[in-house]
Amino acid sequence: MESFQEKYNKGILSKLFFMNSTITLDFISWLVPFISGENKLVDLGFDFNNFNDAILSYKWGKGKLKEKFEDTYIKFGTFRTNLRSSNEPEIINTCLEILRWGGVLAHNEEKIKRRIYLKEFLSNINNFLSQEEIIIDDLNPNHINSGYTKIYSALNENFIIYDGRVGAALCYLIRKYLESRKEYVVPAELIFGWGIGQGKKQRDPSSNVFKFKEITANRDIHFISNIKANWLLESIAKNQALNLLNTKEYSKRIFALQTALFVLGEKLPT
Repeated sequence: MESFQEKYNKGILSKLFFMNSTITLDFISWLVPFISGENKLVDLGFDFNNFNDAILSYKWGKGKLKEKFEDTYIKFGTFRTNLRSSNEPEIINTCLEILRWGGVLAHNEEKIKRRIYLKEFLSNINNFLSQEEIIIDDLNPNHINSGYTKIYSALNENFIIYDGRVGAALCYLIRKYLESRKEYVVPAELIFGWGIGQGKKQRDPSSNVFKFKEITANRDIHFISNIKANWLLESIAKNQALNLLNTKEYSKRIFALQTALFVLGEKLPT
């Protein structure tokens, strides 16, 4: 039977091989106690004991009226409903609203406006990304960035917002996992990318031993990281024993996991 690495070497991302890999499963088993608080995130250098603590500290926006987790989750539910419209101008306006909300309108507005059939484009993307096996060469690097990942997340509740902070936190946790296992190479399953933040905040999860690629300079890695992170958080969200905000709602649990990573990646431990 082939491995995820062998499939990957052939240019194929396989959900089945990724989720059944002993490496993926062992990483999840290591991570889950840190999510629940059985093991403390502070022991890894973070300012939180568990993922719930991180989620409850989430704030987004400028000024005094910042969104909390529930506000953002409800907002994305509204975005998702609006994107189901058959009215092309409404779909365009919703995408622009998502980009404006995310503070990434400037570099993406014309990309959205110039598409005559935006609904068809988004539908094709959604169908493509929902496949169990994805041919890596078919991933267009121009179709992923900090703006598009937010639009795809609004389009599909199983697609997470993979920005630089989420990537930074995930890569840092992977590094800590590999160090705990006394490994010296990042396996294909756990190759993810991170993003540079504004200002001088520490977001590079790399060490002298483990190097992770920066996604702004490598959009292929961004797309691949986003897809694998979708699969990873889907699997973790199914664990109802994890007390994620006392919710049993599957899509909300995925959004909660993503939000926790976003908060943890704001500034990594030095």
